[in-house]
Amino acid sequence: MTEKLLQHRHCRQCGRAISADDKYCDDKCKDSYNKDQRGKLTQYIILLIVGGVIIALTIFMGR
Repeated sequence: MTEKLLQHRHCRQCGRAISADDKYCDDKCKDSYNKDQRGKLTQYIILLIVGGVIIALTIFMGR
């Protein structure tokens, strides 16, 4: 027997079912998600800087 589900989406942080208009189930999940995203951005920037330094060292050491 099939059961119809109401239109919904899932919280971006915890995955709990929420109304279709929301992105997060509460402010705690929203703050946690934003903190995680800032951490990922910081890691990406550090990766780019370290990669650039390694490439620069490789070019200058080869001369």
